Amino acid sequence: MSSPVQLSVQGITCASCVRTVEEALSAVPGASDVSVNLATRRAALTWQGGDLRLLTDAVAAAGYGAAPIEAEADPGAQADALAEARLRRRAVVSAAFTLPLVVVAMSHGRIPGTDGTAGALLQLALCLPVITWGGADIHRAALAALRHRRADMNTLVSLGALVAFAWSTWQALGLLGAPSAADHGHGGMPMADLYFEAPAAIITLVLVGRWMEGRARRHAGDAVRGLLELQPALARREGPQGPEEVPVAQVQPGDIVRVRPGEAVPVDGRVLSGEATVEEAAFTGESRPVHKRVGDMAWAGTIPQGGALRVQATGVGRDTALHRIARAVQDAQAGRAPSQRLADRIAARFVPAVIGLAIGAGAAWLVALGPAEGLPTAIRVATAVLVVACPCALGLATPTALLVGTGVGARQGVRVHAAAALEALAQVDTVVLDKTGTLTVGRPAVVAVQPAAGGTETALLATVAAAEADSEHPLARAVETAAAGLALPPASGFRALPGRGIEATVDGRRVQAGARRWLQELGLALPDERPTGSATPIDVAVDGAWAGRLLLADAPRPESRQVVAALKARGLRVVMLTGDAPEIAAEVAADLGIEEVVAGLRPEEKQGRVAAMEAEGRRVAMVGDGINDAPALAAASVGLSIGSGTTIAAAAADVELAGSDLLALVRAVDLSRATLRTVRRNLAWAFVYNVVMLPVAAGALEPWTGWMLSPVLASAAMGLSSVSVVGSSLLLRRHGRGS
Repeated sequence: MSSPVQLSVQGITCASCVRTVEEALSAVPGASDVSVNLATRRAALTWQGGDLRLLTDAVAAAGYGAAPIEAEADPGAQADALAEARLRRRAVVSAAFTLPLVVVAMSHGRIPGTDGTAGALLQLALCLPVITWGGADIHRAALAALRHRRADMNTLVSLGALVAFAWSTWQALGLLGAPSAADHGHGGMPMADLYFEAPAAIITLVLVGRWMEGRARRHAGDAVRGLLELQPALARREGPQGPEEVPVAQVQPGDIVRVRPGEAVPVDGRVLSGEATVEEAAFTGESRPVHKRVGDMAWAGTIPQGGALRVQATGVGRDTALHRIARAVQDAQAGRAPSQRLADRIAARFVPAVIGLAIGAGAAWLVALGPAEGLPTAIRVATAVLVVACPCALGLATPTALLVGTGVGARQGVRVHAAAALEALAQVDTVVLDKTGTLTVGRPAVVAVQPAAGGTETALLATVAAAEADSEHPLARAVETAAAGLALPPASGFRALPGRGIEATVDGRRVQAGARRWLQELGLALPDERPTGSATPIDVAVDGAWAGRLLLADAPRPESRQVVAALKARGLRVVMLTGDAPEIAAEVAADLGIEEVVAGLRPEEKQGRVAAMEAEGRRVAMVGDGINDAPALAAASVGLSIGSGTTIAAAAADVELAGSDLLALVRAVDLSRATLRTVRRNLAWAFVYNVVMLPVAAGALEPWTGWMLSPVLASAAMGLSSVSVVGSSLLLRRHGRGS
């Protein structure tokens, strides 16, 4: 039986590493659909085998580390923190040696005691700990890559640093046999032929860059950690001796917990007693507080105000909706988007091409200048080419943007199930909307109260609500909801007449409410019938006289008109597909401003309509909430389900809009477009950087400007490139704050 598996992967630093790990995992029998995300350091795959050690051993054999992810909390957080501390320590120590080394090297012997043999050996002594200790992980990774006959970012850095170090060491040691040469440099060669500062600076800047990149990547994952932190660590559980404060992990389904005003609910559960207004904005994306009373569900991480609640736990720990959201976000972040494929294909050939360019550029300068003058220049040029190349930027361009985008979406009530869906949503040109439960609230509601002459809307509504109090009919529940907050008169003698209506005694008067035809059969005089459109009328008689009527309908959501207008303003074609009657669908569509509507469709017909649009070249986003929408959701380029709908619809969708706020659809479209803009900006920067900097490092500007890129500046540029891509992605967090 196949199951999804995620692994935390250690040691990957660029797109070439990603490809190597993917190939290693794909080669394991039983593994399929392998995807490795450089930004999150995670591998996601479908696993049909048994022992997960087969997967981790395969990754280890490829030269990297891996561990299964079993918990929903960020499993890589501790490992990332340790790795970040290790990088920081090595970067700081390396910088402590590199800074004086650069000062000595740049002084060209002007500082007393730093010229000749003594100065060369001092530079060697300062560079040695940086190369051997500071760069140990880089060299180790490069050696592992060499053993597996591949090359990656570590190969470029290690090779560039070691070539410069070996050349400089050979020059410095050559001075030991010629101490008298101190007066005129290294045995007659200029001091500039020593490049100890270059490999030391290369290693130090790479360490600093990776440290900064790790910090930025950790911030990019703050959204998921923030979600999980909404759940409190402790719960006030009712025990034999009264309430006791216990760790949330000790609460079991069926336990009763007490939640005071302002405290976060620790578990998912049903309210046993108490009433409160619950703030669910961080959970559902809805800004409106929700009133909770007995029988309602309360969700872990939400915060009640204005009252205390007693909640019986139904979901705890990993089984809460909060943790399921976090897992869904992590699954999406572990996936790969289509735009990453181009970067991956280029990265697969990038490192060997850079090594070839470094050798070719070095050889060209050697031939052009001759052995004596050309060898130092060739070494410097080849080192600069090796170091300036940045496949990291290519590898990070797409996943970091999607990592931040999915995290921001989770905060806004937009739960992305697959990273590719966020990119696909930005490219849709048609939005297909279901009617019932999507554009409408999905249940009947009182839309008009029409009292007889001399009566009031409030009195009529209160009278009918009192008469319907004991009814279980959905229309009765709608009346009860409309009358919430009204003082209801006493009622008795309730009787339901199926197909006709109800009757009861309310405040001493006989009340009958139901179908117009039934009241006419009873001999009551009713006014002329007026058109009601799609609404269902309930005529009301009090003591044998017509007292008015209520109109009930599945009303559009308050925000539906605004959503349709917003989608059109963004250049999207809006279509309604529904199984409801044509006349009702047409009325709702006209009210909301939708010109294209097809009604009376069965589920498979909805799917066929969506498939036909896709076949025409349209990119369709389907939005629905019910079981009947699931086939169409699956057929669309992107399926979006309303969070208040069925679990089957949510399972078929690529994106889940939390709660019942349809405005989340507009937020999802805007977020997807902002994310795609960031992806394209990152890729453009990564491509342009490498296209420009590699020729510059090879010395292309020297014949016209006399300027050549030093290995030190090349290393700084390489680190800045990766950090800038991550920083660009982090700008997406402004989108979240501005929503």
